Amino acid sequence: MKSHFRALILAVATIFAAGFVVEAKAIDTTPEPVYTTWSDTSDYNIFQLMCRKLGRGIIGVGFGALEIPIKVMEVNFEHGSLPAISWGVLEGVGWFIAREVVGVIDIATFYMPLPGCTFNKNIYGWGYGPIMEREWIITPETNAYGLFYTSNRTMEY
Repeated sequence: MKSHFRALILAVATIFAAGFVVEAKAIDTTPEPVYTTWSDTSDYNIFQLMCRKLGRGIIGVGFGALEIPIKVMEVNFEHGSLPAISWGVLEGVGWFIAREVVGVIDIATFYMPLPGCTFNKNIYGWGYGPIMEREWIITPETNAYGLFYTSNRTMEY
């Protein structure tokens, strides 16, 4: 009886020890986040990055009101015309205000990198990348009626 009890204690201790080792192994295999310097774009020099940020800010301030019809169009595509004239307009006004504020920040800080503004969102660090996603107001995905990109329209007229 005493030997069975010792064997049972030894088996339980072995299982607990193996469990701790397996848990420690799982904790050790987690990847570390990637950190980088402020410039994670080797294709551009610093002057080009500053000019791109300044241009993005000027476009954001000057054409931020285009967010209203873009959001109306997006809501119309996804949910129909009634939500587009109510919810789409309200969402567009919110994005318009955000685009204007971000444009002012981009203009005021075009000469310096900002934390968390890298072009690659999987990399942490400082950079000249966009503060908000969609970097530009009009992209090929939001190009209704081919106004800016003639070969890539989202709607036909």
